[in-house]
Formats: sequence, C-alpha cells, structure tokens
Amino acid sequence: MHAASVLFERLAVLVHQSVRDDAARQGLHALLAALQRHNGHRAFGVCRDCACFLVEGDGYRCGLTNEALAAAQTSKICREWTAPQAA
Repeated sequence: MHAASVLFERLAVLVHQSVRDDAARQGLHALLAALQRHNGHRAFGVCRDCACFLVEGDGYRCGLTNEALAAAQTSKICREWTAPQAA
C-alpha cells in the first residue's frame, strides 16, 4: 500500500474516533504534519469543500480527475484539495 494511503487510512480512523485525550491529540497532530510533509506542504481537506468539487444533476464529480463520486466519498479527505476562491 502506498505510504500516503496508509497515512490517510490512519487519519480516517482517528477522525472517526473521539479525540479527547492528549496522546490521541498529539498522535493526530503528528499524523497531519507527516501528511503535509509527504504532500509538499500542500493543504488537504474534505472533498465537498474543495474548489474542484462539482455537483452534476443527480451526482458528484471531481473536476480535477473527472472521477464520478459517490455521496459517501464527498465527506472523505481529499489529498488534492484546493481552497475555493473567495467570492
């Protein structure tokens, strides 16, 4: 499995768990820092908040990869995430 995929899988587990203790918070911070280093310090975020996220008729699509997205995918972390332009 690709290193970035492993990091994203671990991040997803942490995000879905309750992050209440200091050790979990520190682990999440370290994981996020590692993800940003691996991604050339580019930002990442939730798919549906990305500038490339498209709503089309009865579905969703990534405007960057042109990939059709299931509704469940739109709440996942996007490693190619781009901040939307300010209105």
